[in-house]
Amino acid sequence: MTRNAARRTVSSKKELNATPIIGRRPSAVNIRKRGRLERAFYNRTHFPLLSRNPIMKWDDVGSMPCSVARTLAVLGDRWTMLILRNAFLGHRRFEAFQTQLGLTRHVLAERLARLVEEGIFTKRAYQERPPRFEYRLSQKGLDLYPVLLALTAWGDRWKDDGKGPPVVLRHRRCARVMHPVMVCSECGEPIDPREVEPMPGPGWAERQAEVE
Repeated sequence: MTRNAARRTVSSKKELNATPIIGRRPSAVNIRKRGRLERAFYNRTHFPLLSRNPIMKWDDVGSMPCSVARTLAVLGDRWTMLILRNAFLGHRRFEAFQTQLGLTRHVLAERLARLVEEGIFTKRAYQERPPRFEYRLSQKGLDLYPVLLALTAWGDRWKDDGKGPPVVLRHRRCARVMHPVMVCSECGEPIDPREVEPMPGPGWAERQAEVE
């Protein structure tokens, strides 16, 4: 990144982030430091590795300074997303998950325990003898619904075998079939990836400072 590019200003107010990274007026030293961080960010990669070892194990992905990698470290296996899908369809009990998905009890118990550990599900007893539990979506779990909607929209468009979507979604408030659309939080326009620019955030800057 050139010095002029690092110092460029935003062309319109709607492109500004509503939440500033630094609460007080930055000093000249902070401005220079931010410039160095931006150059490091663009010169390396948008999601830099913390280890100099070129071979990374999957178990280490969650330690990367990348929200995508950290999320996949929790959700990126062959069953977890389907368990979440069924949870959003209203399933709560172990037997319901197993009947609908057809996976082994051992694998299901392992995935459910992980989702509880991550705070995505809450585990509540509904029977004492023998003890049985329900698995309900927490707020952390409910926040994954846009992820499910995005996957559904992609599958409806590209993996429908020319037959159309297998399931449609109706918005209860307006009683119409809905299609999820991602929009900018500032201007309300639909998101086009060609118009989105990644920038180093406070989490990346702090992690970068630790390894330098």
